[in-house]
Amino acid sequence: MAVLQSGLQAMAAWSRRGRLLSRLRSHGTDFLLRRGEQFSYRR
Repeated sequence: MAVLQSGLQAMAAWSRRGRLLSRLRSHGTDFLLRRGEQFSYRR
């Protein structure tokens, strides 16, 4: 049972990390798109 519990904890941690990574990725893409727009406007 300990193995199963540790596995569940690991899955929970991974899902939490995945959610954070997806949120960071979406923010990063928005940031890059905005920067790209600014650069294109400057030209």
